[in-house]
Amino acid sequence: VVSRKDAPVIRAVRNMAGVDVVYVDNLSVLHLAPGGVPGRLTLWTQGAIEKLSSGKLFNVGE
Repeated sequence: VVSRKDAPVIRAVRNMAGVDVVYVDNLSVLHLAPGGVPGRLTLWTQGAIEKLSSGKLFNVGE
């Protein structure tokens, strides 16, 4: 999960099979639990976590 469309990680993983990059603004439960099965490994950038917190989308640490 990334916060910017020009994040360097996008270029690093674009050719890896089974790896999806999602912008934090477009994140949904379908990305986190495909098929209704929770437990997908998710990597977050620091910027994505900060954007969640500052956008009042999720309360981090509360």
